[in-house]
Amino acid sequence: MGDVPTNAVLGDKPCIEPEVIKSLSYQFRVADLHDLVSVEQNRKNLLPVLDYFIRSQAALHHAEYIGTPDSLEDNILKKGNTFRGVVVYSQTSLPVAYAVYYPMVNDKGERGNYIEDAYVTESFRGHSVMPYVYHVLARRCSEEGAQFLQWSTDKRNFPFQGFSRKIGATRPATKTLIANDFLAEDYVPQQPSLRQAWDNTNFVTLPIEGKHVNMTKQFVTPDIIRRTGDLDFRGFITFRADDLRHPVALTPGWPHMSTFKLKHGLVLENPSFSEDSGLTDQDKVAIILSCAKAAKTYAAANEYSYLKWHVKDDGEAPSRVLQGEISLPIDTMVGTVESEMEIYNLRNGKLRELAKNKKNGVEIPVTTAIGARPPERRP
Repeated sequence: MGDVPTNAVLGDKPCIEPEVIKSLSYQFRVADLHDLVSVEQNRKNLLPVLDYFIRSQAALHHAEYIGTPDSLEDNILKKGNTFRGVVVYSQTSLPVAYAVYYPMVNDKGERGNYIEDAYVTESFRGHSVMPYVYHVLARRCSEEGAQFLQWSTDKRNFPFQGFSRKIGATRPATKTLIANDFLAEDYVPQQPSLRQAWDNTNFVTLPIEGKHVNMTKQFVTPDIIRRTGDLDFRGFITFRADDLRHPVALTPGWPHMSTFKLKHGLVLENPSFSEDSGLTDQDKVAIILSCAKAAKTYAAANEYSYLKWHVKDDGEAPSRVLQGEISLPIDTMVGTVESEMEIYNLRNGKLRELAKNKKNGVEIPVTTAIGARPPERRP
């Protein structure tokens, strides 16, 4: 397996006591990726394994990954990063699977976990390892106070779509738009109808802070503040320029890192508008642009290099402006329309059921060994 360590040991001690599931012919050990940011020696042991998994998954999706354990470490330790996840080892200390997730908030103000990557080593596939990985992630939701799991997959990935439906996940009427153009230094809307609102907005948009907690009640439950203390960024709150006490819109958001590209960015959720503030449709357009400008400022100050926006596909102001008038492209896996990303959600009873892991077990032959070598690292 080349430079990939097969030990499941962090320092001189096991990363975690083996999880004993009596019905299994193969037991697992789970290493928490929190160890990557807590103890340097743990980090040195786990980084090559994580690098191996990311390279392997990138190759599977025909995507480029030029990272190294050192560059991966630098990005994981970046201020504000909320990188979390697990590495699953077999009983014989072989890396079996990994998953990376990020805490997030949705447009209802609910705390959830977004799964960025989930991958099973080639020779361990077909033995129900992925359901076990998702069981671990669902249990994490309960432990961390998260109310749902969310992930995206290439619309051509029919096997994983089938797996997502099988565990009870549903697809919301939401699309992920790439809003990187907003972050360009010289960006202004090309449409004359939007340019005036961009240049001379009557609204002020600020990053959500603790002092705004009581102001958010008309949009969401205050949990968007109280249950996201682990997030440096929670989105934006918008006011009329002449009244900074009564917000007129809320746009939740959360920090994100692309593991393939090793870049950091922001994800914004669908805006919510105040129902009793007399907002016109033109006002809502101006608020969306004010939020885009705030994201531009925040990203520059924190060295974020990309922006994604989850928008409801309902024809209302956010969708109509961002998709129609500004023509933001839909997020894709490899830059082609054929690889558009589709969102899945798992919550409520289905989430709790998966967390309990009611399956009889995972049967993996003891003779199973690590599979094909990952692709060679790019120069």
